[in-house]
Amino acid sequence: PMSLLGFGRVTFSCKNCGKVYNYHSSLARHIKHECGVEPKFQCPLCPYRAKHKSSLNTHINGRHMRSMSEFDIKSADFEF
Repeated sequence: PMSLLGFGRVTFSCKNCGKVYNYHSSLARHIKHECGVEPKFQCPLCPYRAKHKSSLNTHINGRHMRSMSEFDIKSADFEF
């Protein structure tokens, strides 16, 4: 559903969970990849899972960079 917020600004909300987005494309991405969908990207170093590859890359860079020398980056399907 679309609604007006404040100064004539249009927002788009998810009918399943109520999250609100400024762009229809963001809502479409949310519905396709996030809302009610299990995370499909597994961290190779811990139990963390993410719904987006970029979120997993951010997690690995922030949490595991010190231990990355122990992990063969070239054998993994990740972009750093």
